[in-house]
Amino acid sequence: MSGVFLRMFPAVISGTENQLMNPYYITMDSEGDLWVIGRHVIDVNRYFIMQYTACGCVKLGFTANEPGLKFFGIAVDRRSDNIIVTGFNTWSTIAVLRPDGAVLHVVHLEQNGHFDSVSVDDEGRIFAVHSDYVYVFNSSLGFLFRFKGIIAVDVPGRWALGGICATSSGYILITYPGSNVVKMLTRRGEFVRDVTTGVTMVGTAIATGPDGQVVLVDYDSVVILPHY
Repeated sequence: MSGVFLRMFPAVISGTENQLMNPYYITMDSEGDLWVIGRHVIDVNRYFIMQYTACGCVKLGFTANEPGLKFFGIAVDRRSDNIIVTGFNTWSTIAVLRPDGAVLHVVHLEQNGHFDSVSVDDEGRIFAVHSDYVYVFNSSLGFLFRFKGIIAVDVPGRWALGGICATSSGYILITYPGSNVVKMLTRRGEFVRDVTTGVTMVGTAIATGPDGQVVLVDYDSVVILPHY
């Protein structure tokens, strides 16, 4: 993983005559296909979930059956290839979908704010950011527990959490907008250590590579750290 450019492709919406969406969150399934959420470039109140091959060919896509539902984050449970999506309508929403778009489980949280970034560990536990908390669910969205985020010491008074990523080694990595560190926690939310990135992050997206690399999206650039 060195950041060498491979390709780019337009985010075409399936079932349309090459209509496009603005993509803003992406994940990968066990087959190497890309799952992308975005909203229509013209009708910005229409949100879509699309599946593409790694080369950019459209495989399938669907939109929310619930009018007004906005999507925020997406992840894949690689054991089942079920899709986990966070969103908001009247209340915060998190849902588990089959790869064909059928809804399996839904949870609504009647609190201010909304679920945002989401990640799934290798045991199927779902970690979803909601304001300054991380909510943890089982693969059927049964609530397990929640824990409060740790303040980013280089951003005084800032508690809002950014992106979240469950690592293969059993830890949780969390970014903080405006901070230059990533917090490493146990899956129970216990602090382990800081990972210094060397850049002050504006964006919040985070992922890990096959050999422990950390990938951060920072507004208009991608930062790759050799390890966490």
